[in-house]
Amino acid sequence: MKELVRGASLKPLYIKYRLDPSPYVSVLVCFEQQEEMLAIALKKPQLLTNGITMVKIADLQFQGRYQKTDDGALYLQYLEPNREDDSVLISLQDHVDALFPNVSRISLTCMHPSVIPRSRQIRNVTDILLTSHPITTDLSTDHIEHLLAIHRNTKSFYANGQISAVELLDSSPFLHLDMFSCWAAGNVFFLVLRKFTGRWLHLIYCINNVDTCPLEELLETWRTRRTHENLRGVRLSLGHQVNVPELIYRFNLQKWNPARRPRYYTNVPKINHVEYGDMFDKSGKMDTSEFYDIQQIDTGKWASIHIAQSTNGTAAKFCVWDL
Repeated sequence: MKELVRGASLKPLYIKYRLDPSPYVSVLVCFEQQEEMLAIALKKPQLLTNGITMVKIADLQFQGRYQKTDDGALYLQYLEPNREDDSVLISLQDHVDALFPNVSRISLTCMHPSVIPRSRQIRNVTDILLTSHPITTDLSTDHIEHLLAIHRNTKSFYANGQISAVELLDSSPFLHLDMFSCWAAGNVFFLVLRKFTGRWLHLIYCINNVDTCPLEELLETWRTRRTHENLRGVRLSLGHQVNVPELIYRFNLQKWNPARRPRYYTNVPKINHVEYGDMFDKSGKMDTSEFYDIQQIDTGKWASIHIAQSTNGTAAKFCVWDL
């Protein structure tokens, strides 16, 4: 199998390890935005009974079997019947590293906070998704900081659940990631918006009644350079409507001028966890002809914002131009 993969010169965009509260550890490989199942590691022998064979993984022998996905592709199911350590997972990673050397992105999906301690066995993680079921269940900032303390080379983090915290310190590590995305309720939304120092931010807001408009705060702090020196893109989903004409007047927002900037924005993060995909058309570009432009004081730098409103609230996209 190793020779076959290398001979085909396959270069995955990323490798994904998914940890479930059950004994499963799934391994997926992404080629051109299509994820393919590679293997599932198991802990409990009773989960596999038929078709068992001996499988050699990274010089160790394990019991396992081949299984088919719904589309007919084969993947390996591994079984470790007699041991309680993590040799299956470690050997599986060694095997994947040998199959796909030099993959720059290792993605970790934790399907529940309870699996965070098990994630220590996953090496070289760059992108993390932490979820809870249902997603309206609170995720503590302690959960996020625990994961980032384990995986110190993380570049992006997607918290698929409402974030709760008594306070956020400037030293909170997720505020300084390259990319951060979460559901955020109450004061956490504004604290993250104000303190984030990275490049890409996505916040989903769950409160309908607010005294301060997040879009006003974003535009004011970026325009005056009070914060967000490194910011390149923001998506905000708000549970209420905003006064767009007032924003246009207050910040002197201007319609697109082809002489000022291009129509398409292409400075795009290609990270699998944070779902920026609907910002772009099939060519991988974002059409900003319907965006309003805002100029930064002193630097003359331009950014663009699009505000869409519905009965469910407001969705805003904000991007900074490197012209």
